Amino acid sequence: MKVKEIRKIIQNEPNRNRAKRANWKMCAPLTYDEDEDDDDEDDEEEVLDLEEEIEIGVAADSGCVAHVVGPHDIPGSVQVVKVKGKSKNFVAANNSKIKNYGMAAVELEQDDGKVVHNNFNVADVCRPLHAVSQICDNGHDMLYKKGCAYVVPEGVFDKILAQVAHVATYPRSGGLYVTKVKVRDPRGAKSKSAGFGRPGQGR
Repeated sequence: MKVKEIRKIIQNEPNRNRAKRANWKMCAPLTYDEDEDDDDEDDEEEVLDLEEEIEIGVAADSGCVAHVVGPHDIPGSVQVVKVKGKSKNFVAANNSKIKNYGMAAVELEQDDGKVVHNNFNVADVCRPLHAVSQICDNGHDMLYKKGCAYVVPEGVFDKILAQVAHVATYPRSGGLYVTKVKVRDPRGAKSKSAGFGRPGQGR
């Protein structure tokens, strides 16, 4: 099945289903629906026609377990393949089920001209996401600064940690990075805040 065929399926859905999709929000974390049996057979059809390229903005997300893109953010000529074990539907943080149509292999050209080969899950999401866990699984580290994030060769981060003290850790759990913390009122006598908060949060 090609992406343009998925677009037609969505367009022909009953109005109530389309309205529901329009109101969906991408809520991290995005995880697989483990209650679903994935028994679709592989589809090995080749792409025989090409569509013009589409420019999109992809967000790097540590709260997402897989690279995902919506049907309208990928060329309609791209072939979508159901891959056994990798085409389960997703579950958002609010427990909404998100349809996963299958895998699509694409090329992504960056502003500097570098081309990255990427396998996206084509799903009912409102924006394209790159899962940080998948980036790291493919032999890379990811570094974040206030103004930009960088994908670098694996091992670079270990060299940095050998020279500086870290502020916090988020151990990997499946495809997510999760830390356990004790939450309390900062006005209490036990307050020991080190002073870091969510970006944009008032200080």
